[in-house]
Amino acid sequence: MVMTDAAGLRHLNTPIRFAREPGEPDLHVPRLGEHTQAVLAGLDNA
Repeated sequence: MVMTDAAGLRHLNTPIRFAREPGEPDLHVPRLGEHTQAVLAGLDNA
């Protein structure tokens, strides 16, 4: 099964369906550098 996200990109969709679960996966892809500060801050705490 193929689905299209809001940006028009095609992705494989899951063939398994559950009665009380959302039918669409969250396809948010982070933008370049979106989480850089959080990752670097986590490295300081390691």
